[in-house]
Amino acid sequence: MIWFCKHFLLVSLLTFFFYRGLSLVRIYGDEITNIIIMHLSRSASVAVGVTVGVTGLLFAAGVKWRHWGIRKKRKAVKEELDNLKGALDNKVKSLEDEEKEIFILTNLAFCSITRILENQKEQVKVKLTDLQAEIEKIREKLQSVESEITECERRNDIDRKGELLKEKQRLLNELWRPERKKAQLERQQLTINRPLQDAEEEDSMRMMTERIFELKNDIQQLKEQLEKKKKEGEGLQKQLSCLKLIIIFAAGSTALIIITFRQNVVQFLK
Repeated sequence: MIWFCKHFLLVSLLTFFFYRGLSLVRIYGDEITNIIIMHLSRSASVAVGVTVGVTGLLFAAGVKWRHWGIRKKRKAVKEELDNLKGALDNKVKSLEDEEKEIFILTNLAFCSITRILENQKEQVKVKLTDLQAEIEKIREKLQSVESEITECERRNDIDRKGELLKEKQRLLNELWRPERKKAQLERQQLTINRPLQDAEEEDSMRMMTERIFELKNDIQQLKEQLEKKKKEGEGLQKQLSCLKLIIIFAAGSTALIIITFRQNVVQFLK
């Protein structure tokens, strides 16, 4: 907004002086020409006109050179802007590829974990079935031994009863091991749905997450640079427009002054 006001004021002043100069030339052109020709020779008068024209042309050339410099800079800014757009597109594509890869890896990890859980469930189920069969077999033997002990007590067979008591104790000790194993498997069965994480997959996911974070930062920086270059290009375009107006005013003013001066000189010499 400040830049626009400043250059608008400059153009307004140039326009005012331009039309003011034309008015003075139209009103006092003859008097000025007569004074110059009366005090100067013909060649000197021509030299004055040439000097005025050359000065105006030099001014216009200087402004034109500045105009060319701004155009060159604007072209460089446009090239940088195109390069930034290309880099931004590449970063966005890389980010999309990384996100797709993470999606695929996540699905693979989920499938692997599901498969592992199913295998573990099946293994635990088979082990529990085998242990239950073993426990039932030992319990049947215990029931048989207890029945024989009862029969020995009824017959008062002390020796046989002693042997059966030892057999019962052995079976109880044998039963304790599969029952303890069964309890462990049942606890494992309760916690088997707990998520399983593989260390290598965790490292891969962590590295890919960091990569995505870096890509997002790069994209944000490129967007900021792109916005900055756009503003710079807009500023240069405004300067070019202003310089074009200055060139037009300067060239027009110089041409009109030279033409008016030449006409007055020719009329006076006649």
